Amino acid sequence: MLLVLCGCRKELDELPGRNAREEMPVRFTAERPQGDVLTRAIVDKEEFSAGDVIHVSAKFTLDDGNIVIKYATLTLDEHGEWNNETIFDMGWPWNATGAEFTAYYLENWNGPITTPGRPVEPVVLDRFEFQGQSMNPDPLKAEAKVEGYGQAVHLRFEHLCTRLTVEDVGDEEEYWLRFRYSPGVENPRFVKNACQLTLNDDKTLQFDFVTEQSGKVSSQVFVKGDGKRAVTFHLAPGDYSRFSLTRRNNYAYITISNVDALRELEANKAYSISLANLQGNITPDDDAWIDEPDLPEVPQYDDFDINAFLRAIRDCKKDYICKLKDGDSVVVLKKDDWRNEMLLMQDVDFEGADFTAVDLPNMVTFDGGGHSILNVAYPMFNTLYGTVTQLNIYANRKKIEVWENNTEWGMLARISDKGTISNIRLEGMSVEFTIPNVLTTQGKTYNIGALVGWVKSGSLSEITLAGDVSVIVDSEYTGDYIVFAGGVVGQCSGSMEHIDNLGSHSTIHVTNKCRGYSSRYTGGLAGAFNEAIMDHCNVNTIVDAGESSGTWNYAGGIAGAVRTTSGGSGSAAIVDVTVTGSVKGGNIVPGGESTSESGTTTTHSSTGGIVGHVQNASVTGGIVLSKVSVGKQEGLNEYSHYTVGGVIGSMTNAANIRKNEGCIFFNANDYILTGYTAGTFCGGGGSTTELQAEGNTAVGMGKFVGSDR
Repeated sequence: MLLVLCGCRKELDELPGRNAREEMPVRFTAERPQGDVLTRAIVDKEEFSAGDVIHVSAKFTLDDGNIVIKYATLTLDEHGEWNNETIFDMGWPWNATGAEFTAYYLENWNGPITTPGRPVEPVVLDRFEFQGQSMNPDPLKAEAKVEGYGQAVHLRFEHLCTRLTVEDVGDEEEYWLRFRYSPGVENPRFVKNACQLTLNDDKTLQFDFVTEQSGKVSSQVFVKGDGKRAVTFHLAPGDYSRFSLTRRNNYAYITISNVDALRELEANKAYSISLANLQGNITPDDDAWIDEPDLPEVPQYDDFDINAFLRAIRDCKKDYICKLKDGDSVVVLKKDDWRNEMLLMQDVDFEGADFTAVDLPNMVTFDGGGHSILNVAYPMFNTLYGTVTQLNIYANRKKIEVWENNTEWGMLARISDKGTISNIRLEGMSVEFTIPNVLTTQGKTYNIGALVGWVKSGSLSEITLAGDVSVIVDSEYTGDYIVFAGGVVGQCSGSMEHIDNLGSHSTIHVTNKCRGYSSRYTGGLAGAFNEAIMDHCNVNTIVDAGESSGTWNYAGGIAGAVRTTSGGSGSAAIVDVTVTGSVKGGNIVPGGESTSESGTTTTHSSTGGIVGHVQNASVTGGIVLSKVSVGKQEGLNEYSHYTVGGVIGSMTNAANIRKNEGCIFFNANDYILTGYTAGTFCGGGGSTTELQAEGNTAVGMGKFVGSDR
């Protein structure tokens, strides 16, 4: 009898799926949440479709009491089967007596997590539709418990977000839910506006709502069946009894307060409120996008002196005091008692006068205190080594006929060398420069920007441009020289973050008319970024290099070029920018035999919606709403070449080109000409397959990458 029982056990253990060598794969079925699609602008999927991916963590209980945890992603095929296409095992251990399964789904999480402990990139809970494509982050979770061995697992998913619909909103097409307030503590940033997934070291999955830098959740407005305009947000569960609803780009709208029904919004539930029924809970916010601030009222000084004012900032030793016309005295600049800091206490007016610029030393801070300097017509500082912050500059419009013995020009400083510039508002500027036809021009490099000429190192952040800003650079000289022309900075080798002119409805005009040889760089924010970082900027720029010519000529809505020099690590980058307006590229001189000893010269013009040329650098998260064009030059030889792209003009050894969107139709077929290469995304460099795999998109006609073979 004992022999019979042992034989039965041996036969049972050798059945398929009952030993370690032949584990039976776990079979899954999955069901999405069902909902009322009439309550949401963007229709949620109610069925999984081929290509959808779910992340699954399985905790198997063995007959000896031990636990085995496995992780894998499953992909739904066209036959409705969930397949494990990864190298990770998802099979029943032969001696499993039961299992618990946890699964997550989000459209963006479409591949396995290969590094335990490192979260996937956060996904913002924005909901919008653009040109037929929907962005509808809707994180889902399912849990299932199975007794026994080898059974199919049914995953029934639920929403992890709570949903809030706000009815009776205004005429905007999109709103942002911008602020959230914890009980008793006001926090000016939305606390958790994104989600991410982490594979823990033990192969369990961890889902979190997190804070992403934009600090908002956006959603498009829709019209309900009863004609009401409404907007629906995906939100982390929590207290929404107080929040601010803003127009797009954070233009003011309303703040909602003390709504008891919104104090505890739960996951997988939908809530709705009507602004028409909440009048006592609504505070209209300041409509700053309509009301332009008045010019400051400058005190009537009797003895204000610009040069003495600037020297006092530079020396940073004592207060600068002026007499008023009525005989009283006021402190214009106050020296901090303990720090090397000069605080501007009053508004001042430079009246468009000339003065002698000074250097701002390292460790000295000039704090504008939110005050203003009016009618500035020349650079305030030669080289800025220290810090300038919280200052409003009202420019005096000026035309400079010839270059005035300097190769750098910017309203705040000619050069910033390890300087820090933050929270600056530049109001209106129109300056026209002409580089003279003199012998000393040959071989020089000129850096021209509205705020700073050349950022050798250091940072600019929180820069607002209001009123139209115009930088025009022309030349009488047609020989060999280099020009960097930008709307904010001529040439940058530091960092620029949070530059904005969309909020003030201004336009940055950058016009380059320089002719001759060598390099021309023209960009809406900077002529070029060299070993530099541009991060989170939203601008409207009109870049026109159409009358310029050079050996190498690069133009872009943000920058003419972004590059890491040879030997660098690809650290230069343009990250998360939005640019509207237009870009017109420049011309090249004919290539061929050079008069120098270098031999044959190849000439190149490159034009792109974000950047003209990328070299060993990155461009990620960019959105282009600019029209791109370049002149059509005939008779080009084999040494002359034009590249033009709706997003990027050309690339050489690009480090990371990811999730950029070309949103304005660009017809690359207009440039099927000798010597021209054009693509709806990029003119030259890179591969269509690789770029699209990284989430880059572009609309238009013709090749995605012009140089693709």
